[in-house]
Amino acid sequence: MRKLAILFIPLILSGGCKLTKSSDSKEQKILEKVILEDVVIKASNSAKPVPFQPMANRMADLLHTRLELNFNLSNQTVAGKATLKLKPFADPITNVHLDAQGFELLHVAELKGKDTVNLNYSYKDQVIQINLAATKSEYDTFVVYIDYIAKPNQIKGQGGKAITDNKGLYFINPDGKDPNKPTQIWTQGETRHNSCWFPTIDEPAEKHTSEFFITIPENWVSLSNGLLISSKPATKGFKTDYWKQNLPHSTYLSMLAVGDFKITKDSWRGKEVSYYLEPDYHRYARTIFGKTPRMIEFFSQLTGVAYPWEKFSQVVARDFVSGAMENTSAVLHYEGVQHSDREHLDKPQDDIIVHELFHHWFGDLVTARSWSQLPLNESFASYGEYLWNEHEFGYRTAGYHFERSLNAYIRSKHKHKTPPIRYRYRDPDELFDVLSYQKGARILHYLRYQLGDSAFFRGIRFYLTTHAFKACDIHDLRHAFEEASGRDLTAFFDRWFLSGGHPILDIEHLEATNERSFKLVIKQIQDSSMGIFHLPISVRAFRENLPDSVFCLVSETRYMEQEIKIEGLLSVCVDENAALPGQLFEKKSMQAWLTQLGSNQIAYGAFLRAAKELANRDGEKVKTHAGELIKSLLHSPEWTTRLQAINLCLHHSSLNDLLVSDLQNLARTDKESRVRAEALVALGGQGKSQLPELIFALNDSSYQVVSTAIGLLASLHADTALLFASRLEHEPSGELQETLSDIYAGKRTPQKLNYFKSVLGKFGLYRHAIFRNFCDYLSTLEGQETMNGLSLLKSYVQQSSDKDLPLKTERFLNKWIKEIEQTKKQNSELLLKELKALQEKLSSQE
Repeated sequence: MRKLAILFIPLILSGGCKLTKSSDSKEQKILEKVILEDVVIKASNSAKPVPFQPMANRMADLLHTRLELNFNLSNQTVAGKATLKLKPFADPITNVHLDAQGFELLHVAELKGKDTVNLNYSYKDQVIQINLAATKSEYDTFVVYIDYIAKPNQIKGQGGKAITDNKGLYFINPDGKDPNKPTQIWTQGETRHNSCWFPTIDEPAEKHTSEFFITIPENWVSLSNGLLISSKPATKGFKTDYWKQNLPHSTYLSMLAVGDFKITKDSWRGKEVSYYLEPDYHRYARTIFGKTPRMIEFFSQLTGVAYPWEKFSQVVARDFVSGAMENTSAVLHYEGVQHSDREHLDKPQDDIIVHELFHHWFGDLVTARSWSQLPLNESFASYGEYLWNEHEFGYRTAGYHFERSLNAYIRSKHKHKTPPIRYRYRDPDELFDVLSYQKGARILHYLRYQLGDSAFFRGIRFYLTTHAFKACDIHDLRHAFEEASGRDLTAFFDRWFLSGGHPILDIEHLEATNERSFKLVIKQIQDSSMGIFHLPISVRAFRENLPDSVFCLVSETRYMEQEIKIEGLLSVCVDENAALPGQLFEKKSMQAWLTQLGSNQIAYGAFLRAAKELANRDGEKVKTHAGELIKSLLHSPEWTTRLQAINLCLHHSSLNDLLVSDLQNLARTDKESRVRAEALVALGGQGKSQLPELIFALNDSSYQVVSTAIGLLASLHADTALLFASRLEHEPSGELQETLSDIYAGKRTPQKLNYFKSVLGKFGLYRHAIFRNFCDYLSTLEGQETMNGLSLLKSYVQQSSDKDLPLKTERFLNKWIKEIEQTKKQNSELLLKELKALQEKLSSQE
């Protein structure tokens, strides 16, 4: 499972300028759905104790699932015939329990050859207890047949922060009345939701093979686990696709997706690699997914375990309830993954693709045996993103994304004392958080630093080969790394995975007065409840006219002093490889920070610490002492360095003035769109003198740059912005149209209802922000234009298939009614009547 993809946003240094801050908040406004990396799940106010959640006892073992499925779009139900092959796990059994949520059961029987033996059963609390005809010993296998109707829309309850619904199977625009959305059916099994559409043992440790016979309209395409064995005509206008998964995988990883998709086929070592997209995006398939075969090869070589599954397919679905899902050999992505070649310049989805792919080793091949062990899946998948970025783009770019990941954890203060491996929780969704993802990935990175690459990746290979097609816990991983390294890692795993907290270091650099030496005073200042950490830390010594020297020191007490005396010593950088999963606060001279800022040998995290420090220093002093250095950084070959140099200009207007020509050059010519966009933000701080640069940027190849330019233009010269905005209304970019709709609402631009009619409901997740802007725009209208706008609102809400739209509209109407009543606008009686009537209608539909 992966976060929702987001647009690239530069790391904003503390105390950033207003323009930069508003750009960041706009990003949050666009994405209504969950971003797992930024999930904040608040502590429950319930007085009930949090229950202990062990692995479920395994009484029966599900070996194979055979399904025959037919869909009723009108009723949004599934007619299924399930044939399950099982055996006792260890002890003899007289009954078997199967998870089945929201079913109508038609027939339950045991199949014995050609004979069918009806079985007694009870169905309570979403579990079928089937009484077997005879006791089954551990050597017996038996086959249960269940004829049923699944009714996922009747399942009560709600999803969580990470997986926002719990129905398991979803009918998207089933009546086809929403012109902006195709009709699709897809599933989401994690955590315990596949039992909403087929009877199973819905636990992560349960692994089965499968055969799915999926009957769908003949012009549709299906995708499921394993290989498509056949596609044969069924009743008139329908066909049945037969999918077979030969290798065992967890039941929550079973999936299907059906709809009007176009398939693009690739290959890796003779295995099918395929991409399923809506017809409008079919031509962009290789732009979006084209690196996939190289990614598979990279991870196969890195882990020493060749990609094990029969194929690797990816499909993009509408209204997905999370970011993406690693269904075995059939990944399902949220709709933001499909985009045009031009949009790809700003938001390639490599991270989300890599995350789900690496799950096919960590999560699919070897699976966490219970949800308490989730970091075995998600920490590795998140670290896979770093490993790919390091391989494909280099150390600094990988570090840029990795620091954002660490910051997401650091911001979540309520999580700091909680261990990544948690046996107590109320719902598994709680575990899909910054501990399982971000912190876990950083722990793996720190372990890699301590063991070295050879032992670390040897341990990974041992873990994967020893436990292939099995379910594990954190101790299995520890044993694998111990086997590979020859080291006892009990203390490391207990400290980092089984305990909460992280180190917070206060470091003071004291320079000797009579010789080139330093004394480091290192204090561990984290809360005493977190204990003391044993911390090997990499230190880089910068030397005058000599190569840097790198060494390791160990902090393992509350207070330590370390004298450093090296020939030609200028200053030192602690945690120079940014491996430490914690926080550092340092006191050292301006010159020492400048030396650190100018080094291209340190990791991005260490560079960022220096940039943040200078951002908080006096602007004139930074200009005097660092102006030339920052100018050189603006021309660095590393785009991450150029980006942070621009941020320093944003923080210090004196630098901005000094380097305006450099910023103009970056805004026009830098090869990275995010750098061009950030340079424009810096230039926007110069005021109207930079209008020509903003107007020039409106012709940029990047929608992010164009969107930034028109937004800045609107804040500096509204009339000019509105003139150019009208020329951009037909651009097929959600980011740009969100900006334009925001401008029109904010500037009370008249006669834009036709524009809003053309964009409402379109552009994927951006449609939510566009709708909010439309609502804001409505409240600025007067007279007949208001009634016309209200008519458009009614029409859009009526035809949209977005399930949360009526509630959003009702909230907006309530706000609008209060504003009218408080301001006592003249001639508003008819409008109020119409608004209240619509509000009442929407309320009755809930």
